[in-house]
Amino acid sequence: MPKLQSECPRLSTHILIVDDDHRLLHAMKSRLSQLGYHCVAFNNVTEAAAHLVVATVDLVITDLKMSGIDGAGFIRLVRSQKHVPIIVVTGQPQSAHLEFNTYDGLQIIHKPFSLDALVDGVRLAVARRESAMEESIDH
Repeated sequence: MPKLQSECPRLSTHILIVDDDHRLLHAMKSRLSQLGYHCVAFNNVTEAAAHLVVATVDLVITDLKMSGIDGAGFIRLVRSQKHVPIIVVTGQPQSAHLEFNTYDGLQIIHKPFSLDALVDGVRLAVARRESAMEESIDH
């Protein structure tokens, strides 16, 4: 049975992943790469921010609490430069990310989470982005 279009990643989907937990970062990148997404991963916000400026990015996955510039600052930076979906993976309580509840295209996934839950979130974000892009072309 053929897969639905929303289940098949487009090879041009570029995902930027940021988390200071090396094992989780590797697991997320490996799983999404196995599914055909083009992933670039960084364990700190400084390098991720530099990459964001020069690269095509269709989706950002970031932890909220990291050393140095935290995920909240990175989310604000992403939104100031690009309008892309953001998935926040966090072990922080809901009160720690209330300011982002109004951000369009932002999902929160609480740690611990399964990689399947992350994949579902990525597929949803990509499908919404593609739908929004098609709507803008039609109008």
